[in-house]
Amino acid sequence: MTQSNLIAIDLAKNIFQVAQFQGNKLKFNKQTNRKALLELLVKTKPSVVAMEACASAQYFARTAQSFGHKVMLLDPLFVKAFRQGQKTDANDAIAIAIASKVPNVR
Repeated sequence: MTQSNLIAIDLAKNIFQVAQFQGNKLKFNKQTNRKALLELLVKTKPSVVAMEACASAQYFARTAQSFGHKVMLLDPLFVKAFRQGQKTDANDAIAIAIASKVPNVR
């Protein structure tokens, strides 16, 4: 049985929150800058990259696809239902990951 990799990204201007899952296990949930995010996308084997649809999401979606990743852009209102606790970048990244695993996601 293969373990699916998932990278959930909470986008911002300069500092991004990135949560990486291997199967159902959280590998890390950390803040990165733009350069480190692009390096992570280059070095990681092809995975599912999930992020909320926003103004900069198209740029990062095309960039991730060029590195061989499968991209999911999620409606922010859909993701909001899966956030637990306070609205923080770390909680948002985990909510994006949970929302991307729901069957019949839009």
